[in-house]
Amino acid sequence: RQLQQRHIRIPIVFLTVNKDFDLAVEVMKLGIEDYLVKEEIATLVLPKTILNVIERQKLQEQLTALEISQKRLEAIQELVVQITGELRLPLDGMGTIVNELLTNHGADNLKTYLTIIRDNLQRIEKKIVRLKELKTDKTVQYIKDIRMFDLSDG
Repeated sequence: RQLQQRHIRIPIVFLTVNKDFDLAVEVMKLGIEDYLVKEEIATLVLPKTILNVIERQKLQEQLTALEISQKRLEAIQELVVQITGELRLPLDGMGTIVNELLTNHGADNLKTYLTIIRDNLQRIEKKIVRLKELKTDKTVQYIKDIRMFDLSDG
């Protein structure tokens, strides 16, 4: 009970000399991983029980980490849908204007800049597609403590 009150979560195997079913139920309700009586301690049951408890604890930690990762990814995907939706109209408008200017205005110095703008718009489009296809919340170091989503091919 004291461990629960202090929010300390460690696997515990309860050892007793009593074969008291009510006591077993009570300690299991408190979060005890397993319950053994004295006769079982001298056999192979104790080591197997300890190994099983440790394995269950590891599996529970992995499951919790996966659940957290899944929820985080779902939140990220929802945010991506909102942001890309807001970017769609301005990007489409810029693309239309740049293509029209490239087609109708022949000045070489203007074409150079318009081509750069068009190429960057295409790069942004590719990043948006990758963001929408995001399947993991993997990030990479960007600048100092800033991290960004890994949108690389690999």
